[in-house]
Amino acid sequence: VSQSRYPSENFDFSMQAEVFASAPTGHVDHPDVLADVSVGTGAWGFGLALTPMLSFRQSYSLSIEGNAMAYLPSQQKMRVPEIDETIIAAKRRTLVDIRTGTDWGTTAVIDTKFDWFQPQYRLGFKRHEQDKIKGNLSGNYAALTYPTEKQQFEHALWLNFSTIEMFKEKRFPLPLRFRVAANHLFKGWNSFENSYFELQLVSFLPTPWMPD
Repeated sequence: VSQSRYPSENFDFSMQAEVFASAPTGHVDHPDVLADVSVGTGAWGFGLALTPMLSFRQSYSLSIEGNAMAYLPSQQKMRVPEIDETIIAAKRRTLVDIRTGTDWGTTAVIDTKFDWFQPQYRLGFKRHEQDKIKGNLSGNYAALTYPTEKQQFEHALWLNFSTIEMFKEKRFPLPLRFRVAANHLFKGWNSFENSYFELQLVSFLPTPWMPD
């Protein structure tokens, strides 16, 4: 992660860049499950995230979070349907070549900060380009590739609470970060439109590198 800052009298502009990777997972194949269930991309992925941010009076900020991830070609065992078959027999499971589609998205973020409390509104778009799947076994590969192309429009309200600064000033006994989030996916393609809530609690322990 790297970050550059360009402060001025009225606002503070910063740019953060992050490079990341994802490890391959795969598919679940169980005798009682009549179609393989994807639990990940099954391929190594490498991504880049850029976040330009404008901060005003050290209390309000507007940022754009952009990210993209590309994947290396991979091979997986998958069940290949025949014609319009929806329940695929286990004997149709074969090794296929997969070129996983690119993931990319962008999110606009508005937030403000009041000492230990930071509300945040997020409006985002995410897209996964269609995978390319092929193999030696004859079958309906289009039925496998069509559902892989997805896009989502979502927004969320995050309420963040942090006692880290108060802990540093010895005004609170523990360093904590607590988030309550309400998320709503209001439009999607090959995706479910739904709402969900999220709770996140993070704390820290002293280490030899950061004893305090």
